[in-house]
Amino acid sequence: MKIRTLFIVLFLFVPICMFAQTTLTIEGSEDSYNQIRVINETSQENFYCRVSVIRKGKTKKEVYSIFELKGKKDIDSKTNINRIQQGEQIVIEMPKNFPVKVSFSLEYKDYPLWDAILIHIYDETTQFEGDDF
Repeated sequence: MKIRTLFIVLFLFVPICMFAQTTLTIEGSEDSYNQIRVINETSQENFYCRVSVIRKGKTKKEVYSIFELKGKKDIDSKTNINRIQQGEQIVIEMPKNFPVKVSFSLEYKDYPLWDAILIHIYDETTQFEGDDF
């Protein structure tokens, strides 16, 4: 019985450790969005991240797209026919061995042909500039 319990705990824990991921809820002013833009605000270059959507009433993730970011301030955007509704959640997954911890912020833009979710990826910092004194 103990071995079965240990197996179940490991089975649930290992997938969590394999991917650094963050789940965020879409809270913009529009009813739905058809574009995601990812902006690299990190110190890292040449990496991919994956954005998935958890649809209302569902538990399984649906991959929206994979984004390639080449350098600081680089932007990659994808437009999808399947709109993301306000209140749905997105899951942002960083590469398995990404060298720094990151944080995210969302911004919402209303353009003439699309409504966009902008995902800013930042290096996670533990200090403020003024903490040195």
